[in-house]
Amino acid sequence: VVGSNTDGNIRNVYVNNCSYTGSNTGLRFKSNIGRGGKVRNIFIDSIFMKDIETDAIVFNLKYNDAAAVVNKGMMKIESSVPDFTNIHINHVVCDGAQVAFEVNGSQIPMVHKIIISNSIFKTKKGISSTLSDSVTFDHCTFYVKEKPTVELQQTRHWIFNGCTLNQQTGTLIELSGNNNSDIKFRQTPVKRDQIKYLDSSAIKTVIITK
Repeated sequence: VVGSNTDGNIRNVYVNNCSYTGSNTGLRFKSNIGRGGKVRNIFIDSIFMKDIETDAIVFNLKYNDAAAVVNKGMMKIESSVPDFTNIHINHVVCDGAQVAFEVNGSQIPMVHKIIISNSIFKTKKGISSTLSDSVTFDHCTFYVKEKPTVELQQTRHWIFNGCTLNQQTGTLIELSGNNNSDIKFRQTPVKRDQIKYLDSSAIKTVIITK
């Protein structure tokens, strides 16, 4: 777990060769508006998960507990808004979880420049993101039981490079909200008729290249 007290900043952390079996979550990042702080330069490699109860990887920017500060009006104070950036996660093998990757954002994007590479996820649900910016999945494979594999809301500058989504029929990607932009699939098999836009303003935000 990284957070939830991020106000003192969290930097230059390296995690390597960990195994989780039957835990509540796998890799969990959490904070909230009002806590502030910079979380950056986090490097995670070789993580093995089995039978995770909820999320394999989650960024929860709405986390609250009894010690949480009152966040009303805190958006006006830049230092009170936490920022998660430059986080590299490589070689995750997840055999069983509810969700592969989730960003639970709040009000503005606080998750930036996240790279997940060379990973395999076998989960009930795939990817769900609200309010995130600059997330890259590089050569990742997803085996997901429930459709759609990817659900994005108010999400910008995402890249799927050399990924395998392993969903042959039905809606593969679902976009909603009026701030989606620049969602790219490179060398990742996706067909236009597998993309569903729940908001007309989201149309043409997906770029597919060979």
